[in-house]
Amino acid sequence: MRARVALLTLLALSLVLVLTGCPQKTETEVVQPETPQPPPEPVPPAGDAAKGEPAPAGDVAGLVQERCTQCHGIDRVEKEQADAEEWGKIVKRMQGHAVKKQKTPITDDEVKQIVEYVVATYGKS
Repeated sequence: MRARVALLTLLALSLVLVLTGCPQKTETEVVQPETPQPPPEPVPPAGDAAKGEPAPAGDVAGLVQERCTQCHGIDRVEKEQADAEEWGKIVKRMQGHAVKKQKTPITDDEVKQIVEYVVATYGKS
């Protein structure tokens, strides 16, 4: 009989310890959906396009890489077989697309630099 009383007392104490040791949840936690983050601001190339400053002459390859690849891969530029006149039309058209798609704008001076570079690098043979 003593063993039963001791066992029941031990069980009662264990139950009390378990119940008082657990934190109580007083409010229901509501998980909020993640708010989409705005896209990062485009980083201007060497030379400040916003101020109309051209990229340094040695960095035209970087300018081409940055401006052209904001909408498509550089492979698209590499595959194009165009002469100076065609490249001028292509880059002018891309200048308009950059504005429509709210990408980093391509200034008129950058158009000239890009056309000269791609004609020399990827122009028709």
